[in-house]
Amino acid sequence: MRTPPSPAPSRSPDQPTDPELWGPDPEVARTLHLKRGPPRWPWLLALGVAVAATIAVVVGANRVDAPGRWDYETGEAVRGSLTVRVTAVGRVKPLNAVQVSSELSGIVQAVLVDLDQRVEAGDILARLDASVLQAQGRQADAAVSAAQAGVVQGQVSLDAAKRELARSESIARDGALPAAELERAGTAVDAARAAVAMGEAQLAQAQAAARVIRTQLRKTVIRSPMDGVILERNVEPGQAVVSALQVQTLFVVADDLDQMEVEVDIDEADIGRLAPGQTAEFSVAAHPDRVFQATVRQVHLSPKPSLGVVTYLAELDAANPDGALRPGLTATAHIDTATLQDVLLLPNRALRWSPQEADSLDPPKPREGRRVARVWVLQDGEPAPREVLPGASDGQRTVIEPGDVEPGVDVIVGAKDRRAARKP
Repeated sequence: MRTPPSPAPSRSPDQPTDPELWGPDPEVARTLHLKRGPPRWPWLLALGVAVAATIAVVVGANRVDAPGRWDYETGEAVRGSLTVRVTAVGRVKPLNAVQVSSELSGIVQAVLVDLDQRVEAGDILARLDASVLQAQGRQADAAVSAAQAGVVQGQVSLDAAKRELARSESIARDGALPAAELERAGTAVDAARAAVAMGEAQLAQAQAAARVIRTQLRKTVIRSPMDGVILERNVEPGQAVVSALQVQTLFVVADDLDQMEVEVDIDEADIGRLAPGQTAEFSVAAHPDRVFQATVRQVHLSPKPSLGVVTYLAELDAANPDGALRPGLTATAHIDTATLQDVLLLPNRALRWSPQEADSLDPPKPREGRRVARVWVLQDGEPAPREVLPGASDGQRTVIEPGDVEPGVDVIVGAKDRRAARKP
């Protein structure tokens, strides 16, 4: 049996006839507690406009060239004086220190000095056992005496041969001596003369050997080569000294400590400004309240590369009348390389700062072989570039030549983003 179709829902008299504008069935609406309200599209339109405006504001605020975004910090170009200093670290050393060794091998018999003792040139520092050399010396003296006796004996034989030759020649003139006998007498004279020459040579050889032994005997006594003080003593009585394999330093004698030197390592970036005669001052940790004066004596040409850093050795002379400076102290030196008067100065920060739009600019071209730098000044509230020729610097200010920047001009040294100040 077929079920009859449901009757179409009835409409109220004020319900729209357009099906697309119909609302929900009144019975369904009452069941679901739905209420018909005003249309929602005006609110959606307003929300879209607000989002678009917010995006525009954010994008505009994030633009690099947004006007009024930056607070610029400036520094003034001024005229003044500048002292250029180079800072380096090194060590205090005696002006002259000699390492005393022994040319001979042997046993140390006695040590006559101690550390920090003052000595004079020629003072005995130590003695080696010389008993073997003394015996060799007596043997050499005996060899000299024997050689002298041989020379005397040869001279006597020569004199006798000469007399025999004279008699033979006299007899030969009378015709009573054969020619062979006369020739034999002459040969004997020549042989005696050669024997004398050999004896003299042997004497000279024996005398030279004796001098070698006497020289070695003198070297068993180790003496100070100069006036000074004993800085190191590396030997004790009874110790064996072997000089054949490696020279052993027995003593270190330093010259008068009234005058010291400071050896400092100069960075390759600063070496071009150093020259002998420049003044310097340095300090040591042992006397933190004092500043010592010094003078550059020499700047070495040989480089000292280490871990990718190249330095050069410079030697400074320093007076030490009160003995406050000791060998080995670490010194921090400041060397005055130049003093300039009435020059135009810029803060170093101005040479380092640049706006972000400067990345698109070509770097300045050199002028007459000199580096050209770019600084920025405020023009109508915005950075504008200026090219300058930088010179000497003390680390905070740099000398520039007058030109695009004149005294009294404010150059930009930094900028602060105002947005950062607004962030909570």
